[in-house]
Amino acid sequence: MYHPFSPHQRARDGLFGLQAAYRLQRHVPAGHRDFWGRVRIGAAHTCWPWTGGLSQKGYGLFQYMTFTERAHRVAWELTRRCQIPRGMVVMHICDVRACCNPYHLRLGTLRENTLDMYQKGRGHDQRGESSNRAVLTWEQVRTLRATWAAGGVTKEQLAAQLGISRSHVHNILMGRYWREPQAARA
Repeated sequence: MYHPFSPHQRARDGLFGLQAAYRLQRHVPAGHRDFWGRVRIGAAHTCWPWTGGLSQKGYGLFQYMTFTERAHRVAWELTRRCQIPRGMVVMHICDVRACCNPYHLRLGTLRENTLDMYQKGRGHDQRGESSNRAVLTWEQVRTLRATWAAGGVTKEQLAAQLGISRSHVHNILMGRYWREPQAARA
């Protein structure tokens, strides 16, 4: 299990001590010194909130020259002195989006980050009727499929009847849209 405060994990992560942020001040360009000035640095086990601007979703935003980057990503790169590898994301262990504590950050894939979000109860299923863009209900979809299976009707007629496009009807019938939940399939 990942534990950010164990000495072994710190060594594996490439962190160089509890006071990494303070010691980094001497080794980073002036623009990056501004970065740590906008982080409320505390104890290693507490969150270090970003005090600068935030995105609409609550992530810290750091502007350096002409670039804007999420603050937790900059914190990860500064404390490890390397770039985030392509295809990887910086995940918050603490689930505080504005946190820049390097001990609360770890690399992972987008898939790992999404699974982590659902396991911690922060995600919600946005398929089918749960989607805020849904035009149909499960009852209408099941009726559409049953009507198509019975025959004697075209996709254009079904689309006109439900107020959706022919391609949408096609994708529902092919199982690309409105897939039955696992429990209903069994």
